[in-house]
Amino acid sequence: LAFSFLDQVYGIPEAWDVPDEDIEIRMERYNLAGNGEMKLGGWFDSARLRFNLTNYMHQEVEIELTDNLVDEEIELEFRSQSLSSSLMLIRSSQNRRISGAIGANMFLRDLQVSGGEGLTPDAVTRSVGVFGYQDHALSERLNLQAGMRLDYRNMRVRSNELFDAPDNPETSSLAFSGSVGLNIRPATGWEVGL
Repeated sequence: LAFSFLDQVYGIPEAWDVPDEDIEIRMERYNLAGNGEMKLGGWFDSARLRFNLTNYMHQEVEIELTDNLVDEEIELEFRSQSLSSSLMLIRSSQNRRISGAIGANMFLRDLQVSGGEGLTPDAVTRSVGVFGYQDHALSERLNLQAGMRLDYRNMRVRSNELFDAPDNPETSSLAFSGSVGLNIRPATGWEVGL
């Protein structure tokens, strides 16, 4: 289990010929991450769980100095809360002809954008994926490998102070990918893949 925190402020001049105006970038990030592994019996040797929870804030602030007074205006701000997690069931290759893993992962994010220079509407993103990988030892020098992944992604756009909700605020996609390969070891220390 790990926790991290970042609070950073730095400035850049808005224009070289306007010395009384600056832009300050303010960032704040909280992150909680963890992983764990549990030994199993049977077909799978272990289960591995990972997660990452993040709260992030970014501001671009225009600072104007007039008559020894400081006037600040938030030109752009975005806040993002996200969670990503994965679970894998693993079968090791120790004394076995078949090894590999199956698993699932998910990602959730809520993005809020504000300020006069906002570039995008607010959005909620959700994605889920399932995957599998298998390595089958055909002989001491030859392995057959296969893998597949199926991903579903959904995004719902919301209005904010600069953008209205679109006519079709939700979009989804489904993607599949797969691979098959043959690994040949012609000599010790050498491996060729097809």
